[in-house]
Amino acid sequence: MTANPIGSGGLDRLLRAIPRILHSGSLEASLAEGLELLRAGAGAEAAVVFLADGDAPLSEHWAPDDASLKAALRPRLKVEALAAIRQGGRHLTISNGEARDGYATRTMLLATDVGPLGAAALAWSSASAPDDPETMAWILAATELVACPAMNWSEISKLRNQAERDKRWFKTLDEHLRVLDRERQKFAAVVNQTDTFVFVTGEDRIIRWNNRAMAVLLPFDEKASNWTGRPWSEVCERLGHGRPESDLRDCPIQRALERNEVTHAELRISLRGEPGVLYLTALPIKGLDGMPHEAMVLIQDLTGLETLRQSEVRYSVLFEHHPEAILMVDPETKGILLANPSAQRMLGYPAHAITRVTLQAFHPAEEWDRVRALYETAAGPAEAGRFQCCVLTSEGEERLAQVSSTRVALEGRNVDLIELVDVTMSLQAERALSESQARQGAMVEAALDAIVSIDHAGRVLEFNPAAERIFG
Repeated sequence: MTANPIGSGGLDRLLRAIPRILHSGSLEASLAEGLELLRAGAGAEAAVVFLADGDAPLSEHWAPDDASLKAALRPRLKVEALAAIRQGGRHLTISNGEARDGYATRTMLLATDVGPLGAAALAWSSASAPDDPETMAWILAATELVACPAMNWSEISKLRNQAERDKRWFKTLDEHLRVLDRERQKFAAVVNQTDTFVFVTGEDRIIRWNNRAMAVLLPFDEKASNWTGRPWSEVCERLGHGRPESDLRDCPIQRALERNEVTHAELRISLRGEPGVLYLTALPIKGLDGMPHEAMVLIQDLTGLETLRQSEVRYSVLFEHHPEAILMVDPETKGILLANPSAQRMLGYPAHAITRVTLQAFHPAEEWDRVRALYETAAGPAEAGRFQCCVLTSEGEERLAQVSSTRVALEGRNVDLIELVDVTMSLQAERALSESQARQGAMVEAALDAIVSIDHAGRVLEFNPAAERIFG
């Protein structure tokens, strides 16, 4: 350590260094200038500043930039700087290190109002660090100059980080707003371009909003079409389902609000003097506390669908309980789409298996080409025709069936409706009867005795050759 390191020109040097330190184009240049001023004025061998940046490792800047000096002093000065930073304290709090290995050290804490920023450290190649007033004043002044660009850099870095966070936040917010706007447009399209009545009501059952369909198709009166501000009971009365308030304990809107779940109800009312069906759905709307305080109610007129539902039930009963086998077949692939229980019993397939096979599986291979053409002809535009063919069961048993096929439209597609009538037993009975009659005729013809058959009117029905010989 040199005597009076500041010298007579120290003040001029300090004044000339201030603008270079404070107005340098980069943090590194400012710190290099400030650390060199601090080291030279304090007569130290080395000066270093360690800066903290959150959880990142400490960044360090040295004067002079000597690799061997760094290697010798870094471990010791870094430990002392970390200890000062962790201990905290007021800005420029000084800590003197123990003199060892020929070096005396001193650490100055750099801090802001929000906490420690880092620490500056000096090392002298002497038994003790200088503590005279002139040197201490220089150290504090130069350290403050080093701290100024570091603090400015820290603030700028925080502002940049905050700006990046704000940018990401506003970008996320913009994306969320765009999603919400798209959902709003979808919701508006659903509730305003439908004939379903939609309205929102609260726990007081006062209507707070209603859609266009409800205003147009079910206006409140001739002067006002909007239902806003009207009680839900008036809607019930208008729909012909009015009832006293004491009977609203089972109201679907009340259940939706109390149970916080979607509820449904079917209202059977009288529309224009005719029985009608309305289907009501109440969806709870949660507030900021997570509890439902409002409900969105949708009312659909299912009067026409009730007739369709009854018709569907009738046709389903006819199909399921028909005594003859009925198949619904895809005209292109010949795959089985549906088969009634009679078809399953006749062909020997369970319900889950019969829809996995094609029509070809029910006929012998040598007969399929002929039968396929007959199916196409029978399903043509002409009147439904019948033909007889051989049918195979799942066990390979051959049965004779009378087949008729008709092409119908089902759910927007063409389907071949095929009816199979098992005539195996009747044909076998006819064949047996024919054989029996043939045997009987042969026996009558060959008999040696006269055989004559006469009906109740005395007319001769049968006269064998023996009778002809006897009676001439």
